Amino acid sequence: MYLNRLLRKADGNSLMEAIGAQSLEDAQNVSAKDIVAAYNDLGINSSFVIDGYYLEDAPVDSIISGNYNKCDLIFGVNEGEVSNLAPMQGIDQVSAPMLNAITEGGNSVYAYEFAQVPGEWKSAGFHAVHSMDIAYLFGAYDNSERFYEGGPWEQQFLFWDAGDSYDQANDYFSPEMDEDDLELTSDIMNMWVSFAADGDPSIDGVEWTKWTTDNEDYIFLNSEGENIPDMKTGFTGLF
Repeated sequence: MYLNRLLRKADGNSLMEAIGAQSLEDAQNVSAKDIVAAYNDLGINSSFVIDGYYLEDAPVDSIISGNYNKCDLIFGVNEGEVSNLAPMQGIDQVSAPMLNAITEGGNSVYAYEFAQVPGEWKSAGFHAVHSMDIAYLFGAYDNSERFYEGGPWEQQFLFWDAGDSYDQANDYFSPEMDEDDLELTSDIMNMWVSFAADGDPSIDGVEWTKWTTDNEDYIFLNSEGENIPDMKTGFTGLF
């Protein structure tokens, strides 16, 4: 626990030094663009801190042991995370025990794999990388221009396969969502609103079944195929 806190404190000190801040008040006067740029330059790996006060254990361990506030849950991964980020963070090892524990504790889990890529980027061979589902969830399809260096869409542009083929400074181009994207983002927003309203993300034409220990049910969020979105089983087989 002490080492965990010490490492995170060192990261914080490095970031404060990089942005020229001596206090929290100084940091609040630095632009978001400059903070993100400094964070990216330092290559800090963000992580939770087990401090013994706010967090007494790793979140996954708390859930598996039953030491958490019980609630229903939507849990998912993006197709572009399956072979890299998920194993790196251990999601491939902990997802089933965690979701099974929540289910066995009496709550409902709805799992998903998101595999949609904006129209223009799909033709360039991009993947659904970490956080790309958030733009669809919040309907940010009409705000996909370059925000600033290190911004949300630009970060996705640079992840993995995209980053291997394109240069950040000169090659960035808008994702240009098409009609398939707009239809899927509408479905996703409606499903999440339905879940918030009554605990069931199913909507007209889309039945999202609950996670079960035996089947590991999950919904496949993509605009291609006969059934869109499509229910599948064997979630942990993705990894």
